[in-house]
Amino acid sequence: MNQQQLATLGILVIFIGAAIIIISSFLGNKDKESTSKVSVVGFIGFIPFGFGNNKKWLYVGIILTVLFMVVSYWLFYRR
Repeated sequence: MNQQQLATLGILVIFIGAAIIIISSFLGNKDKESTSKVSVVGFIGFIPFGFGNNKKWLYVGIILTVLFMVVSYWLFYRR
């Protein structure tokens, strides 16, 4: 495969994934009450932040984010 074919394949995979997400949002759970648990975690500089609807998953996300930060620092700055 050459570079043009790989780029086309990558874009096609992205569009297929977006289509699956959109279709599943219409065909998903029809109940009024959802039991989904969501948390979003990220960095601003070196400070982790997060928000979500479940405290346990928020703490797990922040711990994993800090762990990722430490591992990244170790991999990029070791001698």
